[in-house]
Amino acid sequence: MKSLFKLVFFLVFFVPLGSLDAARASSEVWAIRGARIVPIAGAPLESGTIVFRDGLIAAVGASVSVPENARIIDGHGLTVYPGLIDADTTLGLPAPDGRTERAEPPQTPGETLEMRARGITPERKVASLLDASDPKIAEARKLGFTSALVAPRDGVLAGQSALVNLSGDRESMVVRSPVALHLAFNRFRGAYPTTLMGVFAAVRQSFADASYLADLAKRYALDLLDARAEVVAVYIAGKAVDLETRHTRLYDKWRKR
Repeated sequence: MKSLFKLVFFLVFFVPLGSLDAARASSEVWAIRGARIVPIAGAPLESGTIVFRDGLIAAVGASVSVPENARIIDGHGLTVYPGLIDADTTLGLPAPDGRTERAEPPQTPGETLEMRARGITPERKVASLLDASDPKIAEARKLGFTSALVAPRDGVLAGQSALVNLSGDRESMVVRSPVALHLAFNRFRGAYPTTLMGVFAAVRQSFADASYLADLAKRYALDLLDARAEVVAVYIAGKAVDLETRHTRLYDKWRKR
């Protein structure tokens, strides 16, 4: 455990130190001074300074000036080196259950079979599923990974990813959630969708239905969206999802009659 406290990780684009992140409200400038720095290229600096401004690395070097308003971390005896970011991983997520379930029939008038299809879980958030005690997280840290984009891979509309630091508990390790809604192309034996064409149809229909229900809800001030459709509608509006396929154009034409 003692050796762990002698390592300070930093990233090129953001600072994955929980203490820094928590105190940014009181100061936007930090400096680690006197640490041994291992840069991405070149020889290590036996005693250098790193200045962070607004969550980004502003300066690194042996003779960097520390701003007067900076909060200083004494880096003597510490080693600072670049941390790796795993841009697509399932670290900390439970393994898929592997069960095969048949799609249930629609439960409400506005619900379609596609929205009840297996694997359509856009409302699922990785941030609420993370297991900080997953031993694979500790293994990733030993390999130099300090942060990761954790995304679900099981299902079709699999859920919403989270950017996390690979240390701390579930709440403290989440940097941003959600990041994106992730699609996969998994097929299921004995449950819809069973083919790749069915996967595309389920995704397309889920977006079309969410858009349609969102329009109705706005037009008539009705609460028509369930959790799944509401999430999809948010991504349609906020993420500029392109639904301009022949199917959806025909669907929109029919809808406007």
